[in-house]
Amino acid sequence: MNESMHRHDDYLKCSAYASNNPDGSGFHRFEEGGKFYFSFIEHARVILRSEGYSSESSRENGIASVQKNMGSEDQYVTKQLPDGRWVLSLKAGNNQEIARSCPFGTEDEVKAFLPSARAKYTDEMHRLASVEAGTVAQKGLAFAGNASDGDDDDYMICREYEEKYNLAHVDADGFISFQHENTGKYYFAWYGKDGRVKLRSEGYPNAGARDNGLASVKKNKDLDERWSTDSKHGVHFLILKAGNHQEIGRSCPFKSEDEAWGIIRNAPVAAAAVATAAAAVSAPVVNKEKDDDYLHCDAYKGHDVSDKVNNIAYFKGKDGQLYFVVYNRDGSVKLRSEGFDTVERRDSELKEVIRLLNDDSMYHTIEKAGYRMRVLKDKSGREIGRSCPEKIGAAVTAAAAAAPVVTTAREEKVVPPPVAPVATGGGFNWWWLLPLLLLIPLFFMWRSCSAPKADMSVTTPAVETTTTAPVATDTISAKTEITKTEPVTAAKTPDCDLNWILFDFDKYDIRSDANAELQQMAKILKENPSYVGVLKAHTDSRGSDEYNQALSQNRAREAKKVLVAAGIEEGRLQTTASSEADPIATNTDDDSGRRFNRRVELYVRDASGKEICKSIPPQVPDNLKGR
Repeated sequence: MNESMHRHDDYLKCSAYASNNPDGSGFHRFEEGGKFYFSFIEHARVILRSEGYSSESSRENGIASVQKNMGSEDQYVTKQLPDGRWVLSLKAGNNQEIARSCPFGTEDEVKAFLPSARAKYTDEMHRLASVEAGTVAQKGLAFAGNASDGDDDDYMICREYEEKYNLAHVDADGFISFQHENTGKYYFAWYGKDGRVKLRSEGYPNAGARDNGLASVKKNKDLDERWSTDSKHGVHFLILKAGNHQEIGRSCPFKSEDEAWGIIRNAPVAAAAVATAAAAVSAPVVNKEKDDDYLHCDAYKGHDVSDKVNNIAYFKGKDGQLYFVVYNRDGSVKLRSEGFDTVERRDSELKEVIRLLNDDSMYHTIEKAGYRMRVLKDKSGREIGRSCPEKIGAAVTAAAAAAPVVTTAREEKVVPPPVAPVATGGGFNWWWLLPLLLLIPLFFMWRSCSAPKADMSVTTPAVETTTTAPVATDTISAKTEITKTEPVTAAKTPDCDLNWILFDFDKYDIRSDANAELQQMAKILKENPSYVGVLKAHTDSRGSDEYNQALSQNRAREAKKVLVAAGIEEGRLQTTASSEADPIATNTDDDSGRRFNRRVELYVRDASGKEICKSIPPQVPDNLKGR
């Protein structure tokens, strides 16, 4: 069943074949580069993919051939590619390949796509779905609009949350909020990069209560002590609780506790592991080197730096994919990314890269064909970036010095600066210089001991480099010159110069002064594509809580619309609405105090969530401060 031969083919990268909307038979059709392709998708996984066809009619013939042969296990063979990865190949009766799987690191992983293995996978998903649907009694799991009145909680089955996944609606933290069309209640869900449901909420009676629940989840989700597992009827759930021990979110069911924990710890899940029918289960996670997803190093050089704080540039490759590159101070490539099909996916990966960029413990080295590369991995062991290759044994460059190779003993090899060449002539005895050279370190020891204390206490000392002057034939002592280089100044945090934007009573129209502030915010976000904008909306105390909650949401929404119209992607904008809960001035009977409370506060954060700057509040008179 194994086939190691390889031929020229016309397959695209696997990401091009993914789709959330295959036809009723599981086939997804699309056009790329003037050619026609298809894929067969089952349980949100790309099972088979096609080469490019010259016409739609020839593609339809290819689909018909796949449908005819895909049910027969005898028509499949495993094949090892030149890069060492494996694919499952489907062949027609004439032994010609008509489709193949995506590549994986081992032969066993691709065998998981054989008809018999897929049937077992489907059976297990149906079993878990029956647990969710209530065929097996399970508290809190019901179809939308069909929950038992006796239940203490109000979760829908996972499929209901999965169907709401839309990358365009995911906020910067991976959450989507929605109102369900059947129950009329308000929900939110937390999704992974692959669209899989990580956590789901119960139903809330109104949007304000839902948003408070969402804020609580975001506050607690990064605290390990808030997570626990619950096991019932042979399945396992991950539970998130608030500080008062009240449950505020629950995962979908899993076969084991390890799989449940893996949803937040990013632990690799074996190909045989099954999540739920609702979760969009992606292909198994494997540790493999995906050389074909990186461009040649030359393609990463010379791009304009957009994020001056982290020295990062963004660009679109000739393949249409989106990339980022981290530069060293001298402009050389420090770390390069793979290609991404959306800005959201690129920026999500970049957020993790920035967080781990200076953590040497997260790097390891790859040595191939006489070259060495540094590879950055996240805590699950997944590769998220790599350096350009450097020839083993080559001289250490400035870039290499900025990004040293991590050895087993975690030591860096120090290369001493070269000694300037000495001019030699016909009968000159060069060995006379040896005593002079030995005097140089003694000179520096004397200099350091005799240095004034004031010089020794400098917080950021200048960098000193030594150069030995050329020695003439009649010279009897060496002369050393000291050259001082000023320390490199770190990139400045951008000056936001933003102010709160205020609103007229019972209005959410953007005033001209507010529009000017939002345009300034848009300018900052455009100049720094890794930054995100945060809009926090408030009201005064007139009106009911429910009315004011809706009013504050409208104010945040209108401010967001201005930024989107100015060219900022929705995925880079976060909004919160706090109704009248956080006044900065007394809600006076007249408008003198309450006018300060009708506001949207503007914040700018980097990709790691660190606050870059925030808007300036108006000057509230002392007699009006307080609540």
